[in-house]
Amino acid sequence: MSQLDHFSREEPHKPFDEPWHAEVFAVTVHLSERSLFSWAEWTEALGEQISKVKLRRHIDGSNDYYNLWLQALIELISTKGLTDAETILVVQNRWADAYRNTPHGKPVKL
Repeated sequence: MSQLDHFSREEPHKPFDEPWHAEVFAVTVHLSERSLFSWAEWTEALGEQISKVKLRRHIDGSNDYYNLWLQALIELISTKGLTDAETILVVQNRWADAYRNTPHGKPVKL
């Protein structure tokens, strides 16, 4: 067995634990690239969210981290006037309904 055989059997590294982590990351990058907010504004918003929670509990780096990421994004786009709390709530409720009504293993569609 060569040294290369060992590497070919390893699972590829997954940068995100869950698909929604990648999605919220991609949406954030896209909105910043469209100049709807600067990356500096984004990092400040995320840093504020992390600072608030970090004082109370450990952040696991997976769901905890990306929930904070999502909350920071929601607050930033609300502050910038890109949407409002009511619209976000409507979309969240529609998504939750679609999720509950989607058969296991199928993509969720709004």
